[in-house]
Amino acid sequence: MEQLISFFSSDFGNALLRFLVCIVVNWFIIERLYYTKSRRRDFYFTFMLISVAIYFLVFFMMGMDRGKATMGVGLGLFGIFSIMRYRTDTMPVREMTYLFIIVCLSVVHAMVDVSTLTTEEIAIEMGELAVIDLIVISAIAFFERKLKMQSTKLVQYDRIELIKPEKRQELIADLEERLGIKIIKVDVGGVDFLRDSAVLRITYEGKGHNEVDSQYEVRKSQWRTSLVLLMLMALTMPTLQAKAQSNDFGMFYELELQKKLSPKWSLGAEAGLRTRNDSKTTDRMNIGLSADYRLLKTSNASLKAAAGYTLLYDNNPEKLTYKSNGLPKKWTPAYWGLRHRFNLGLSGSLDVGRFSFGLRERFQLTMRPEKAGQRYAFDYDDQRLTSHEQQAVSSKTKGMLRSRLQVEYNIAHSKVDPFANVEMFSDNHGIEKMRYQAGLEWKPSKQHALTLTYRFQDISGEDDDNDVDSHLIGLGYKFKF
Repeated sequence: MEQLISFFSSDFGNALLRFLVCIVVNWFIIERLYYTKSRRRDFYFTFMLISVAIYFLVFFMMGMDRGKATMGVGLGLFGIFSIMRYRTDTMPVREMTYLFIIVCLSVVHAMVDVSTLTTEEIAIEMGELAVIDLIVISAIAFFERKLKMQSTKLVQYDRIELIKPEKRQELIADLEERLGIKIIKVDVGGVDFLRDSAVLRITYEGKGHNEVDSQYEVRKSQWRTSLVLLMLMALTMPTLQAKAQSNDFGMFYELELQKKLSPKWSLGAEAGLRTRNDSKTTDRMNIGLSADYRLLKTSNASLKAAAGYTLLYDNNPEKLTYKSNGLPKKWTPAYWGLRHRFNLGLSGSLDVGRFSFGLRERFQLTMRPEKAGQRYAFDYDDQRLTSHEQQAVSSKTKGMLRSRLQVEYNIAHSKVDPFANVEMFSDNHGIEKMRYQAGLEWKPSKQHALTLTYRFQDISGEDDDNDVDSHLIGLGYKFKF
């Protein structure tokens, strides 16, 4: 019991608890207050998934600077709400209101910071959230019960002689007789005298069961604009945060060649280059070979094993360590050095509609050979330097487990698809770093693919790659034989 309390008192454990509360509250609002009247399964699906997505998006945005909302987080939240603007032409006002409420509650639950609070203070925060949830639910229930629900419908009308203002009552009576509903208001839209027809927007009382505007299809351009806005927000929001912090910025370039040998076997070759220091310094070059073997393949799922080798040529930065009295102890000048990396992994993917979810587990072993004459040790007598000794940078072997979760979306009739992933690097000491990526992949043909990627690296331990917290923009090209 104590371990359970300790887990839910931690930052991540409390985030999961708040997510559970958030999803239950939003489900109650959607199921008991919205769906009982509207019966719109499409919006039910949309509201629930947006609730989940917004919560974790805001949580990880705040995680980059936990405890204070930076300019980047604020503009990111503004971008989230701006996405709804692209649906106002087709989404009814009532659905738009519920969408706004769902997003607001998800943001409120995700932005609570408990990293510096005691257990009692966390309980108080949860109580305040419960009061907010109760107020929102009560307000929705009160107005849903007090106000009668009105629906709208577009009608192609043939008796245009009745659209004159002086014949409005005759028009309403004719529509009520034909449609069998109680009409509140009629608005006249476009009139076609050649075909003797007019478009009418009818407002009437109803329970909402399938009583919606008959033209609610979303234009493809709106979906594409919304997706582009999502990707731009993901790409630019962390960059805005970088201006308020001291993180590094760099670029990385990747080239990949892939050859399918049989239905199960394929070979690959890759090369890459990365920069650091605001992209002024070359950080690393690499070249590697890999082999994949497909273990399972169905219509919507796959599983494969992979193994590979990579040769790394690193530009190691200068490093200086100090004694307890503040005097320099060891100095390692910047130098180029080789490393050998071997990896073995297992990856799987699952397609759900137009979404593709992937999980990859990879174990890598990195070997650094000894580098002679690259380190200097200092000796002192009464805080005065008496001698220095040149030493070799010792060899080192390190194992690492890399776990990556990725989601892709296949846009209909489009060659550009967005993707996002999060990858955790861990060793026997715990989590070393987290890597967050979002990007776009363009496939002009089956053989060629180009990618534009944004990457944020959060270093929490002693990183074997000499990385620091950094924002990177990447360009990649893949060719399949």
